[in-house]
Amino acid sequence: MKQKPALFLSIALTVFVMVVLSTLAVRAGGLGSGFGGQSSFVGVPADLQQIIDQREQEYNKSIQEANRQIIEMQAQLDAAGNPAPQAFTPEQAAVIAQDAAMGGYYIVGTAELVEYEGKIAYEVPFNAGNIYVDANTGVVLFNGTIVYDPPTIFASDAARIASDYLKRQDAVDVKLALLSGDEVFKVIFSNGDMVYVSKSGQLLQVRLADRGGSGKTGGNDDHNDDHDNDNDND
Repeated sequence: MKQKPALFLSIALTVFVMVVLSTLAVRAGGLGSGFGGQSSFVGVPADLQQIIDQREQEYNKSIQEANRQIIEMQAQLDAAGNPAPQAFTPEQAAVIAQDAAMGGYYIVGTAELVEYEGKIAYEVPFNAGNIYVDANTGVVLFNGTIVYDPPTIFASDAARIASDYLKRQDAVDVKLALLSGDEVFKVIFSNGDMVYVSKSGQLLQVRLADRGGSGKTGGNDDHNDDHDNDNDND
């Protein structure tokens, strides 16, 4: 942890105390001059003496509060300079992270102690991301080497995406098809137009029916197979 802000605050509090003490010293010298060090004049009105005593109590409280804060700041500085030992070492955290990493990924640096979501953890760098291991429990808090597949949409979602793109509402069929080796949704419209949508919802290809009647239309499409082998990249 960085110690500079705490150190500056400690210095500021010390200066504050010195100013207060200087003020008290000047005040005591002015009031006590010629009176044996007493802090009040002979014959000072009672109400004025009460104000003087009240101010002196406030100064004393300020000094006590400043001392308390200095002691507290010093304790924090000592703790920051000497952090509590962790249950797991960086080497142990690296082993845990390597076991949790996806196949083929490897460590590219040294495990470092950091704060992760409010917990003290080791950040273990990999060639595909970081893995964070709780320094006290050894639990993997985050695995940056895991690549999650995008969510799969439904046939109705594919029909909506295709309809929104063509600005039409006459989709008559949605079926699974192969496009360049990948399984996708093929949305077929009443006039034979076809739109290919990936399982993650990305619009891949649009094939408009041949308006001259020589092309492939929805009526001539083969619906006997659950998967069409459309491997044309056009």
